[in-house]
Amino acid sequence: PGLMLRTLLRGPRGIPTTVNKKRYAMNVVVSGKTIAIAADEVTASGERIPLTNFEAWPLETKKEDEAERLDKFESLLESRLLADNERQSILQEAKQILKILRDQPQSEALQVLVNKIENIKIRDAAELRG
Repeated sequence: PGLMLRTLLRGPRGIPTTVNKKRYAMNVVVSGKTIAIAADEVTASGERIPLTNFEAWPLETKKEDEAERLDKFESLLESRLLADNERQSILQEAKQILKILRDQPQSEALQVLVNKIENIKIRDAAELRG
């Protein structure tokens, strides 16, 4: 799932062919009972460029607060040049990340995220402090 970027490659016998590559990727930082989510644009060469700032969520957020934070994240996405379906796809992945991290023990949830969401980058906040 997610939107794809078509990359022109040379197939058998030098015939041009296209390969679908995901155009964005999720970036997650975990710090105890808080997570931060951002979206990165992924170039055809695989380079990641920040698309949004991080939006932080306590894992034990009330439904109303979560909706407010998701609206804020959606506003970040709306400020970027994205098609509506791309924006909605990124927002759905953010919701999926939150749900998985809430519904399962953290060590299991992180493995599920790695297996379920293509090109996700997950880091512990301690890694960032160096």
